[in-house]
Parts: sequence; structure tokens; C-alpha cells
Amino acid sequence: MSEHTATIFVSPGTSPHHYAGAAQPTHVMFLDEGGRAVWSVHNLTDCSTPVTYLIPQAPETILSDALLIIGALVTQDSDCISALMARGFSPGDGRVDLAAGAFLPFKAELLADGLRPARLGVATSLHSTVGRQIGELTALGTEVELYLATPLDSDTITRKD
Repeated sequence: MSEHTATIFVSPGTSPHHYAGAAQPTHVMFLDEGGRAVWSVHNLTDCSTPVTYLIPQAPETILSDALLIIGALVTQDSDCISALMARGFSPGDGRVDLAAGAFLPFKAELLADGLRPARLGVATSLHSTVGRQIGELTALGTEVELYLATPLDSDTITRKD
């Protein structure tokens, strides 16, 4: 049985829809983990856009694969789109399976370029797969807000200097 373990809210960094500095998400992503991890990407501004499903390459790449799809679908970064198209994905596909074929490591530069025009809010527990990879996200220097869902006593966030 799958379990919902993380949510990512994505807003354009230059969105005119800010209220007192708060981001207004244009997309939301849900991670369900169980037999096989799957991200579902929902467009909040255009309800006619079908949901896109992303199957990550491996547990170790769940977050970086999500960042790649954000770069391709949300910020329309040409390098992120090219990386997915090299994997057989074409715009408009409702399913992206990164687990098929050879392992593709994504460089931090590729992901950072695709995320620069975005603001992210991540709701998770530090003990989830995404929570354990959160350092990867903050290292990219994007604007990130972290919300801990049902945090445990040992969930701590160190300040970024």
C-alpha cells in the first residue's frame, strides 16, 4: 500500500501573485511511496492540464528527479527539457519513467539552472526519503521553505550561513 510522504509547492520566483511576500503556488507535487515511488505533478492554474506522473530512477534520486521535472514542466528550462527528451519523454506525455534504461546522474548545475526561477515549499518529515535528501535541495541555492509534517523530536533544521 502506498503512503503519501512529501509535498512540494512550486511558485514562479517572479510571480505577480504574491501577498505580503508569500508565494502563490502554480503547481503542486505529491510523492507516494510504497512498492514503487511516484511523483504526481498537478497544475493549479490550468485545471485542463492533465496530471503528469514521474517515476524516479532510484530511491537515492527521488528529490533530484523531482527537481528535474520542475525545471522542465514549471520553469520551462531548455536544458531540463532536453535531459528528459533524451530519456524518451516528449512534452505532453502524462508519464515519465526515469527508472527505465541506464542510470542518468544529473549535475547540480542542470538542476540549479532549472530551479532559479522558482520558489519551493517542501512539506515532509526529515525521516522520509525526501527529508533525508533535503541538503541536496538547499545546496542548490534556491528559495526553499521547509515545512515539517508530523515532526519527531529529533527533526531539526540547521541554519544556512
